[in-house]
Amino acid sequence: MPPPPASGSAKRRKNQYVGNGKRGKYAGLALKPNLQGCLITCSPMHEGKALADARNLLAELIDSATAAEAASSSTTADSDTLTVEDELKAELDALQASRRPDGKPSGPAASLQQMHIDVKGVMFLALEQDPTPLVIKIAEQCRTTGVAPSRVIERLLPVQRTCEASIEAISACLKSLLPNTPLAVGQPPTTYAIDLKRRFNQKLDRDALIHALAAIEELQPHKADLTTPSVTVVIELIKHVAGVSILAGYRSTFRRYNLREIVKASFPDQPAKQQEPEAPIAADEDAS
Repeated sequence: MPPPPASGSAKRRKNQYVGNGKRGKYAGLALKPNLQGCLITCSPMHEGKALADARNLLAELIDSATAAEAASSSTTADSDTLTVEDELKAELDALQASRRPDGKPSGPAASLQQMHIDVKGVMFLALEQDPTPLVIKIAEQCRTTGVAPSRVIERLLPVQRTCEASIEAISACLKSLLPNTPLAVGQPPTTYAIDLKRRFNQKLDRDALIHALAAIEELQPHKADLTTPSVTVVIELIKHVAGVSILAGYRSTFRRYNLREIVKASFPDQPAKQQEPEAPIAADEDAS
C-alpha cells in the first residue's frame, strides 16, 4: 500500500532545507573575485536612493565620455571645416545615441551592475572600466563646487579589483595592480600606507596580511608612512571577498572618498553636515 501523501506542513519543512529547487533572489549576482567597480556606503534606510544616485552619477560620466569620444572620432577628418555649433551637435547626437528611447542608458553605462553583498548600508556597482578616473572626477567636483552630488551617499570608493579574501589572493591582486601606479617598479620612491577595513570577516589575520603586503618586493623602495602617505593601498574585506585599490591622495585630498568630508575639508566655513567618522590609516576597522 503506497504511503499517504505528505502534509502541507511536511512539504514546507522539506522545502526549508532543500530549497525546492529554486534559485535565490540574487543567485549569480553575489559579489565575487575579478570584478572592478564602486563601493557605496550610506545609512541603511537610504540604500535605494544612494544606489540610484551612484548609478546616475557614474552613468552620466560614462555617457559623456563615450559621446565625446564618438564626436571626436566623427569630426577628426574634417575638423577644419566644422563650426563650434557643428561639433556641439555631433556630441549631442552621440550622447542621444547612447540612450534608449525610454531615456535609460545603453552601451557602456548600461553595464553598471549591482552585486549583492547582504551588508546593511553597503553596496557594490560593478563596471566594465576602471572606476578610478570616474570617481576622482566626482570627488574633484565636490572640492571645487562645495556641493556633494548626493544627500545620502557617504563614501563612493573606487575598487580596482576584487579577489578572494585570503593573504595569498590579496597579495597577488596587489602585485597585478602595481604597474602604472606611483608604486610601480622604476617610479621615484614615495610614501605609502595600508588601509584595512573588515565587514563580517574575522578569520583573516590582520597583522599577517599587512606584513605580507609590506614584504612585497616592489614596495621595498618606498617608505611606510602611517600619518601622511602619498599613496594608500586600500583593502576592503567583505565576508569572503576583498576589494583592492591603490589610490593617491586617499586620506589627505579625497578624505577616504567620503563625499561630505571632501566638501567640509574644501569649504570649512560652510555649515557642518552629518559625516562618517574617520579611522586612522593602516588601522583595522571592524564593521558588522
